Amino acid sequence: MINNPKTARIIAVVVIAMLVITLAASLFGCAAAKPAASDGTDPESGLKIVAVADGGQHYYTDDHYKSFRRITEDGGTS
Repeated sequence: MINNPKTARIIAVVVIAMLVITLAASLFGCAAAKPAASDGTDPESGLKIVAVADGGQHYYTDDHYKSFRRITEDGGTS
């Protein structure tokens, strides 16, 4: 047993804080990844999933489809 009341309070506060953090992590941060829907869409974004091997060319846009950049394996050096 802990005979010092101040030490006992500190330990109690630390234990409660650890329990609150563990509870918050289990509720908000540790959810399992959702599998893809059977129709081939991402369950979080609703976008269609395309395998890397499909269509052979990859493009990137950072301005909401106003322009595109082609993604190459060599970084565009060839």
